[in-house]
Order: sequence, then structure tokens, then C-alpha cells
Amino acid sequence: MSSYAYTANSTSQQTVALATDKVRISTTSPIQVATGSHNTVGTGNITTNIISVGTGNITSSLGSKTVTGVATTFRSPLLDGYWIGNVGGTTIGRVSHAPNNTNMILTENASLAVTNEEFTYSSNLVVTGVGTSFTTQLTTGDWIGDITGNTVGVVDVIANNTSLTLLMIAENTLGNVGFTFNSTGVQGAYVTANSEMIEGNSIDNSFIVGQGNSIAFKNVSGTASVFSITELGMPHADTGTSGS
Repeated sequence: MSSYAYTANSTSQQTVALATDKVRISTTSPIQVATGSHNTVGTGNITTNIISVGTGNITSSLGSKTVTGVATTFRSPLLDGYWIGNVGGTTIGRVSHAPNNTNMILTENASLAVTNEEFTYSSNLVVTGVGTSFTTQLTTGDWIGDITGNTVGVVDVIANNTSLTLLMIAENTLGNVGFTFNSTGVQGAYVTANSEMIEGNSIDNSFIVGQGNSIAFKNVSGTASVFSITELGMPHADTGTSGS
């Protein structure tokens, strides 16, 4: 089995996909850890677009796909396919088409009712790539995120190698940067404030990872923390199950 040396910092990072269910973690400084599936680094860079405030005010109803506007310019910019929401960022729906500047039709009934209110819009459902291979690397339902594991969204439709549409508005704005993906459809191993902590100057000889999974890690003390992970026991088939 293999041993790996890592340096934990203030950003959640992932180990390689480990080959055994159990590992030894040895660290001189306290670190936070979490188990989960392994995110794969994608080819090329991706960009998601920011949310903009629309011109004029809109009215929507929960039982209707129709959105009407006052002093709006739905056709400039062309909002077909865009996400729209209120000024607080709550989703109203996704635009199917806009027959004119003061009327638009959503793909489904509005999920939020507003009356003569300002609105926001975004093409953040659309992710564009440079040097990417979406059609060969990704499939519908895949989770995608930034390099450190922050969620962008879940893939809905892949148009070509450099353009895809998300199921919902992107959770994070990225500008021509690297990305990761996970075929499980959910975020892989990622450290949060509630993640388990391993004390400094300690050795955990029986840390359970789960089959085919990774360990996410992050420092606690605020300084770079060097630690090691050693695989223990027999290798297993990669089933993608989570640790316990």
C-alpha cells in the first residue's frame, strides 16, 4: 500500500482516490478532515456569468408561466433560456421565450409570485469553456465545481465541448478558471466548519475512509500543516460508497 504527504492550508483540498477502506493519519498540527467521493479535475477552464438587474418591473403568478413587465426590455438583451429571479436572488423561473419587450413565457409555472417588482436575470445556467471536453468528460447529472471543491451546479444539457446548461443557477461565479467534476452528482469530499478534527502530534491508526473515496483536509491553526496518510489493509474495488 502507499503513503502520501500533504500540506493542509486554509482551503479544503482532496487526497488522491485511496485504495483501502482504512488509513493511518499522522500529523503534528491539528487538521480538519472529511470523507467523500473523489472529484476529478476537468480539461480546460470554465466561466459562469454574473447576475444582472433588469430594466423595469415585472409581475408573476404561481399558477402561470406568463410574466408581464412595465418599462421592461425582455428582447434586449434577449433573455431566452435565462434564469430570472427577484432582487434578492430567489428564483422565479427559466425563460422559454419572450414574444416582446413586456411579455415573457417561462418553461414552467413561476416558482415565486411578485407584483410590479424589480427583477434580476442571468445566463448563469450556461457554463462556457475554453479548451474543455464537455461531451467526452461529462454527462447529464454530473456535479461540477471549482478546483477547491466549491459547488457550481449539476449538469442538465451538454450542447457541445465548450457549452453546457445547469439544472439551476450556478452557485458560484467563475471566470476562466479550472474546474472539477464528480459523476455521483454531488459534491465530493469537502471540509466544512463541522468536519472532524484530528489533534496535533497525534496518529490515527484506524481512520475509515470508505471504498473508492478521498479524504478532504484543511488546517486548523492558520499555518500550513504537513501530515501523512498511509493506506492500511487490502485494496478493494472502487464502489464509490462513502465513509462512515
